[in-house]
Amino acid sequence: LLEGIAGRERGSVGIQARTELARLTLRAADGAGQERAIALVEEILALDPGNADALSLRARLHLDAGHFEAAQVVANALVQAQPGLAEGYALAGEAYLGQQLLTL
Repeated sequence: LLEGIAGRERGSVGIQARTELARLTLRAADGAGQERAIALVEEILALDPGNADALSLRARLHLDAGHFEAAQVVANALVQAQPGLAEGYALAGEAYLGQQLLTL
């Protein structure tokens, strides 16, 4: 059902469907699932560059892959887009820790 909606819709309904589909695909946690999730996130950001859900998913994908600098860039973009959203700061902190820019 989500695949159909995500494929047909281009507005907010399509973006929401793609976001949920990306989350569900990531839970599959295999290589093909991650590639599909990345593609969905890219589609969402092409339609809505400031989409907080997609930015969060993109930062998480980078963190999981050990790409801490890229995760930091995306997390900072999330903070800029949604400064009241704590998740952006948490993701940025994880990225900084991964780069050993912060110590606890």
